[in-house]
Amino acid sequence: MGLRPSEIRPGRRYTPRRTQWVQEGPSIVTKVDVGNGVHDPTNRPAAVVLTRMTSSRLPGKALRTVAGRPLLGYAIDRLRHASVVGAIVVATSDDPSDDPIEAFCRSEDVAFHRGSLNDVAARALDAARSVGAEWWFRANGDSPLLAVDLYPDAVEVAASVPGVELVSNVHPRVVPPGASVELIRSDAMQRALVHMNDEEREHVTMHLYRHDDRFHIERLGAGGIVAAPGCRLVVDNPDDLERFAALITAMDHPHWTYGTQDVLDLLQRITS
Repeated sequence: MGLRPSEIRPGRRYTPRRTQWVQEGPSIVTKVDVGNGVHDPTNRPAAVVLTRMTSSRLPGKALRTVAGRPLLGYAIDRLRHASVVGAIVVATSDDPSDDPIEAFCRSEDVAFHRGSLNDVAARALDAARSVGAEWWFRANGDSPLLAVDLYPDAVEVAASVPGVELVSNVHPRVVPPGASVELIRSDAMQRALVHMNDEEREHVTMHLYRHDDRFHIERLGAGGIVAAPGCRLVVDNPDDLERFAALITAMDHPHWTYGTQDVLDLLQRITS
């Protein structure tokens, strides 16, 4: 099925040596040498980071800066330090409003794919395929403290359960918003796209959950995560941004060294 625990090499990071930019129709994709983190030779899942600048509650949130680093940069940092993640590709839209995201990806030497603003499911799948991913984690750019420490559990399920197509801890939700894990098989997303309506295309995996009799979904537990009621790690409005900034200010070592429970415990301390 493309995922074997023996092929996961802990500690490897995406460190591209040479980048070539290729225009492919309406989409722009970065391509780097095999072995540098795009077409990952270890068969690790990719991470597809969904992000855009247009947000009614917090415009431009993808590149809102906290402690000198854009929100999108925090998500990329955590993915780069996740041993079970291979390629990292940012999936943004081809709308001119998202040109700054392209510019940021270029400055970070991160692969990106540009597609439909509203058909997010198709954009995500195309991004995954642009880096040759059979399996990929859906990562949202408004979740700067991604729960990458829970990713190995999802990989283990995908590698050990025959026929599984989606591994998830969000349906039902067992972790706070901003700590979601969804590991998706590209073939399943392609099958789902044929039948999706506009709402489902915007919300990526909604169709699979609505039709779980047609798709093999395995649910992850909370992974030992304990959170206070109403806790949020997602950044969706100004209050969320202020909370995230307080978290970063309170950290005394790099944010990617904090596990999800560490982050939640710290949040509890600074808000109590």
